[in-house]
Amino acid sequence: MTAADPITTGNVVFIILVAGALFGAWWRVERAITAAKAEMAGAVTAAKQEASGQVNAAAAIASLTQVQLAEHKLHVAETYITKQGMRETRDEIMSGIKGLSERQDLMNQRMDNIVGSMLEQPPSTKPRRSRSTG
Repeated sequence: MTAADPITTGNVVFIILVAGALFGAWWRVERAITAAKAEMAGAVTAAKQEASGQVNAAAAIASLTQVQLAEHKLHVAETYITKQGMRETRDEIMSGIKGLSERQDLMNQRMDNIVGSMLEQPPSTKPRRSRSTG
């Protein structure tokens, strides 16, 4: 074919055939891209819904954990004693023990005084009473 050759019907048909084939290939590629986009959009939507469900579940677990932690803190506050409370209780017990020790010392002194006075006094000469039978 030269520049002087006229355009024939065969040439036009060939060009149309090549253009149609290129257009058909392009159209199939575009259709595949559109289908892949739609499929990915569906997958993204499903992933978003699943992630949303997981976020809601995590939020529920966090809320439950927070409630349980508050209950445990209340239980600990009601059941166990603080260091300051322990010190106060210890001080009360120690002062009670100290008071008992002082009283015991006082009792020992009294007993010593009684025993000492008994040793210093002469034995009593009172006659014993006898029971009358009768």
